[in-house]
Amino acid sequence: MAHFALQKLHLLPSQIVNLPKEEKIFVYASIIKRIEAEKEEQDKIKKKAQSTGRGRRKR
Repeated sequence: MAHFALQKLHLLPSQIVNLPKEEKIFVYASIIKRIEAEKEEQDKIKKKAQSTGRGRRKR
């Protein structure tokens, strides 16, 4: 999660470490929600591509 915070949220590890416990919990919960939403969106795109025949061909 620290990698996500650095790459997507531009939070340095020292910034995360120095957050109060409640704020860390909130940030981590928000990261989890965002990752889940992005995964769901990717799954929808894959399903749509497969149903229209635009996905990778299976051999």
